[in-house]
Formats: sequence, C-alpha cells, structure tokens
Amino acid sequence: MVLLTVVPLLLSVFLPGPPSPEAIEPRVVPAHGDFIHPTAGVRFPEEAGGFVRTEVTQYDDEGRDLSATYRSRRSFAQFWATFYVYPVGSETRDLRERFEGARNAALERSGVTLTYERDIVLGDGRLSGRHAAFLVRQTTPAGESLYHSHLFLFRWEDWWVKWRFTFSATEGGAPDREVVELVEALTPSAALASTRRR
Repeated sequence: MVLLTVVPLLLSVFLPGPPSPEAIEPRVVPAHGDFIHPTAGVRFPEEAGGFVRTEVTQYDDEGRDLSATYRSRRSFAQFWATFYVYPVGSETRDLRERFEGARNAALERSGVTLTYERDIVLGDGRLSGRHAAFLVRQTTPAGESLYHSHLFLFRWEDWWVKWRFTFSATEGGAPDREVVELVEALTPSAALASTRRR
C-alpha cells in the first residue's frame, strides 16, 4: 500500500510539467512488440536488458513527442525508467539551457535535492549530453521514503532524447549498471543517424 502511494508522488516530481498550448492531453498508444518512433525512427523495444516496457505515451497530435515507460523485472514498483524522444523545436536549441530547465523544474518540488551533475558521453564517444542525480524524500502515512532519481538529456540531430530513472534508495545498492546498460541500448547513436540518412 505504501508503494502505491509513493509512486504517484514521485511521478508528479519527475514527469514533464504542464503541456505547452499546442500540446494535447497525454494518451497511451497501443503498442505490441518493438515500437518505432514514426518520425525519429528511434526504437522503443518491448524488452531491454532487465527491463520490460509497460506503455508508450503520446503528448502531441502528430506523434512526434513520445515516451516509453519501463519497469525493472527485479522490482516492479521500486525501479522504473521513462525514455522520451521529442523535437528540439524553437524555444531553445542549446543542450545546457534545456537541461537546466529540466533540472530546475525538478528542484522546485518539495523533498528533492541535487546530489551531482556532469557531462556524459555514450559508448561510441559521439553523442554527448548532461546527467543529474537527485535524492528524493517523500513522506507517506508509513513514514519517510528515500529515492534516487537520475535525469539524462542528449541532443541527437533535431531531437531531444531524455531519460528519467527513479529507484528506491534503501533497496540494496544503486543499480548503476542497469541504468547505464538501458541508456546505451536505447539512446540513438551516430551509427543510427547515419543509417537513417541513407
């Protein structure tokens, strides 16, 4: 029962803020097997590493602003990840500026503390981004719960690629290896970009 209370609170902290005037009410897209982003060509697999996809969500009419939510097989309610792919748009095309907006929006919420922030480069060295880690304290009827949350943001061609991970701070050690494997498996690379241009 406690987890059912905590999860909605954490989602309110780490999911996107209010939609833009052009946005629609988010809706779940029926998806079976691998789901391919219709314009970016990015794959949202049904399974990746130790994770299984639970839903694909669309945030605009055109189907260009999409996310996929994944849960860890080893802990259903205690470790989840959301993978977003959406157009860069005209409001800001600068990675650091966009990242600062997402980071600051998280820090405005009660109980959220920044633990570190850094530049990050994916395995092939050709896709760079920013990474921030947070500690989240949530008060529930059963007491205080602690969670780690990670934000990753990359600029890939004319798309933002964003990750949000949240997991229990008390359930053993931080699953850093699982986080890195999922990011590297699903985040598009220069190799995918060159394939799409052919």
